Amino acid sequence: MKKIFLSVVILFTSLLLTAQQSKPVNVAGPKAGMLTGVVLEGVSNTPVEYANVALYSKRDSSVVGGTVTDSKGVFKIAKLAPGPYYAYVKFIGFETELINNIRITPGEPNVDLGVIRLRPGAENIEGVEIVGERNQIVYKLDKKIITPATIISSQGGTAVDVLENTPSVQVDIEGNVSLRGSENFMVLIDGRPTPLDPSDALQQIPASTIENIEIITNPSAKYDPDGTSGIINIITKKNMLEGISGKINVNADTKGAYGGDGLISFRNSKLNAFVGINYNQRVRTGHRTLENHNIFNDTTLYTLTEGDRGGGRLSAGIKAGIDYSITDKDIISINGRVSQMAFERNSTNNYTEYSLPYSSAYELISISDDNSKRSHDFYSGNIMYQHLFNDDGHKIEASVNYQAGTSDDISLNEKTTENGTLLLGQKSTEIGEDRDIRIKVDYVYPISDKYKLEAGYQSRLESEAEDYLYYEADLSTGEYINIPSFNNNSAYTRNIHAVYGMFAGEYSKISYQLGLRGEYTDRVMEHEGDDEPFTINRFDLFPTLHTAFQLPAEQQIYVSYARRIERPRNWFLEPFLSWMDAYNIRTGNPELLPEYIDSYELGYLNQFEDSYFSFEGFFRQTHNKVERTRTTYEGNIMLNSFENVGTDYSTGVEAMYNGKLTKWWTLTATGNLYHYLVKGELYGKEFEQTSINYGGRLSNTFTISRNTRMQLDGMYRGPSATAQGEMKGFFFSNLSLKQQLLDRKMTLTLQVSDIFGTGKHEAYIYGENYYSHYVFERDAPVFRATLTWNFNNYRPDRKSRNGESGDGDMQIDDF
Repeated sequence: MKKIFLSVVILFTSLLLTAQQSKPVNVAGPKAGMLTGVVLEGVSNTPVEYANVALYSKRDSSVVGGTVTDSKGVFKIAKLAPGPYYAYVKFIGFETELINNIRITPGEPNVDLGVIRLRPGAENIEGVEIVGERNQIVYKLDKKIITPATIISSQGGTAVDVLENTPSVQVDIEGNVSLRGSENFMVLIDGRPTPLDPSDALQQIPASTIENIEIITNPSAKYDPDGTSGIINIITKKNMLEGISGKINVNADTKGAYGGDGLISFRNSKLNAFVGINYNQRVRTGHRTLENHNIFNDTTLYTLTEGDRGGGRLSAGIKAGIDYSITDKDIISINGRVSQMAFERNSTNNYTEYSLPYSSAYELISISDDNSKRSHDFYSGNIMYQHLFNDDGHKIEASVNYQAGTSDDISLNEKTTENGTLLLGQKSTEIGEDRDIRIKVDYVYPISDKYKLEAGYQSRLESEAEDYLYYEADLSTGEYINIPSFNNNSAYTRNIHAVYGMFAGEYSKISYQLGLRGEYTDRVMEHEGDDEPFTINRFDLFPTLHTAFQLPAEQQIYVSYARRIERPRNWFLEPFLSWMDAYNIRTGNPELLPEYIDSYELGYLNQFEDSYFSFEGFFRQTHNKVERTRTTYEGNIMLNSFENVGTDYSTGVEAMYNGKLTKWWTLTATGNLYHYLVKGELYGKEFEQTSINYGGRLSNTFTISRNTRMQLDGMYRGPSATAQGEMKGFFFSNLSLKQQLLDRKMTLTLQVSDIFGTGKHEAYIYGENYYSHYVFERDAPVFRATLTWNFNNYRPDRKSRNGESGDGDMQIDDF
C-alpha cells in the first residue's frame, strides 16, 4: 500500500514529459486492440499492485496510454490502433522493465504479454546488493500512507514521532496529537480499535514496529463513523520472506528514556506465524508557569505558579499470531496481545497568592508536590476467517475481536509552607474494568470489471465500571482520611449495531463510490446517588461519497463527503467531582450530546520530473461542538468540565511538494492554512471566536553515501482560537543521521530533537470574572541513539494476504 502513490508518480512523470515533448499519435486504423499482462515480484512471485505500465508508439515515441496494475498484478490497456509499440513497467523500489517489439494487427488485435517479473531495487535480499529509496508519503483516493522507515527522526521513538512529519496532523510539545485541528479522531491498530485515548495509544506504539500509518480524513461507510476529523490506522510489520527471520531494536536518550522491541517470524506457502515483544520507558520533563486571576466584586485574587514537571510513559507487551491458508480460497487468522501501560507525572510548584486591593487574608507563599500514576493492563484476541468465491475479488470475511482490561489510577497532592508545614493533602484512587467485543461480517461482490457492491454488519458491545475514592490529610497527624461525600462509582454500557452498503463504479474517466451506514446506539450510564440512569436510544445515518476525475497527463481531481459522529468519552460524562490538584477540580457532564460532523474535501494531484505536488481543500462543520471549559469553583479554585458550546466551522487548504532537488538532496514541504470559526452559547452568554490558523513543515533528506543519510526537519504550528481563548504558535526542528553497518544488516541512528529548545505550549483562557495564562517549555535538546539488527534478511510485508493494508480499505481505484 505504501508504494501506491510512488508508482503513480513514475507513471505521471513519463506521461507528462512525453505529452509535453511529442506530437499527438497519428496511427491509422480502428482502435480495437488490447494489451494485457501480469506483474509479479521477481523474488517472492507475489503480485505487484499499482505498478505503472506506460505504452509508447514506436513510430514517434509518443505516449499512447497507461494504467496501473490491480491487486492481482493484472493490467489492461484497451482501444489501441494497429501498429508497433513498446512499454515500460515501473515501480518504486524495483528496476524498470522494458518490453519491446509489441505489435497490434487487425488479425491479432489482442496481445498478452504474460508474466512480467520485476527485480527488486531497494533492499539487500539474499545477498544481492540493491540500491533505491522509498517515498515518505503515498497518496490514495481516500487516504495518505506514511512510511516510518523513511523518517529518520522517528527511529527509536513512537507513532507520535512519525506523525510530527505527516500532512494533516499536528503534534504539540507535550505529545498531544490533533488531526486537522481536532483531537477527536479514531485510532485503529491493524484495522481494529484500541481501548486507549488517541494520543495515549499513539505514544505507546514503537515506531520500529510500524510498517505504515494511514491518515483517513473522510473514511468510507465501511469504517466506524467515530471521530470528528477521521481515522489514524496503524499497520504493524509482518514478514514476507519464507523461513525464519526477524528484527531487533534498542534505543536510549539523554533524558533517561530507554527501550527495545523485537519481532521474529516464520513463513511458508501455507503458514505465517510471528511473535513480537516490546518494552519502552519514555521520559518527558519541562518547566511550567501559570497565572490565574479570579475576580469577586471589587477584589481580584492572583495565583502565580512556577515549577518543574516530569513525566514518564511505560509500555510493554507481547503479541503473537498465525495466518493459515486452509485452501487456496480459505484463510484463517488468529492473533493476540497482552500489554501493560503506565503513565506517571510529577511536579514541584511554587505558588504565590495575593489580592488587589491588598488583604493579608489572601497572601500566601507555598509549595505543592503533585504526583499521579495511571496504569492500564489489557489483553486482546482476534479471529478472522476469509473465503474467496473466485479470483475476481468476490469474497466474504467474518471476524470477532475481544479485548478487556483493568486500570488503576492514584493521585497525591501535598501543599506546604516554605518551612515544610503541611497546609493541604489530597489523595484519590480510581479502579476500573473495561470490556469491548466486536463482531463483524463484510461481503464484496464485483458485479463486473467496472462495478462493485459491498455490504456488512457490525456489533460493538462495550462496558466499563469505575470506583473513585477521595482522601484528605489530617493536618495534625498527616494521616489520610477518606471523605465519603466525594466517593463515587459508575457503570457504563454501550451497544452499537450497524449495517452498511457501498456501490463503486466507473464511467469514462470518472470513478465513484456511494456509501450509507446506519447505526443504532443503546447507552446506559449509572451513577451512585442518581435515581435514574442516563440513557440514549438513537438511530443515525452516515452517508459517504468519493469521486475521482482523471485529467489529461494523468492528473487527478477527487471529491469526497462523509458524515461522522464524535461520541463523548466515558470520563467526559461522569457527574461527580474529583480533585486534580490544590487549585483545580473536575467534573463530567452526563447531558453532553454527541458531535455530528459534515466533512467535505476537494483534492488535486500532479506529477513533474522527479517530484510531485498535491493540493487539498476542505470544509468541516461540527454540530453540538464539545469543548473543555473552566469556571471559578470557589475562591481561586477552578472547575474544569465539558459543554456543548455550539457549532464550529473549519475551511482551509493543505499543499505538499516532494522532489529531488539534486541527486543527493530530497525535499518534502507541506503547508496548511485554514479559517476557524466557533460560535454558540456558553453559560448563558452568546460568543463568537475566529482565527486564521496556519502551519508548515520542511523535511530535507541528504544522501551522503550509499550507507549514510542525514535528515533535517523543521515544523511551525500557528496560533488558533478556542471557545474560551487562544493557543499560541510554536516552532521546533530535529536533526538525524542514519548509518548502515555490517553489510547493511545493522543500522545506527543518531538524533537530536528540538535542536534550539524552541518548542513550547502556551495558552490564554478568558471567562467571566477570571483569566488564565499557561506556558509549558520542555527540556531540550534531547539526544537519542537507536541500533537496529535485521537477521535472515527480514523484509516487512507491504500488504496483507488479501491485498489490503487494513480493515476497511477502499478499492475504488482498482478499476
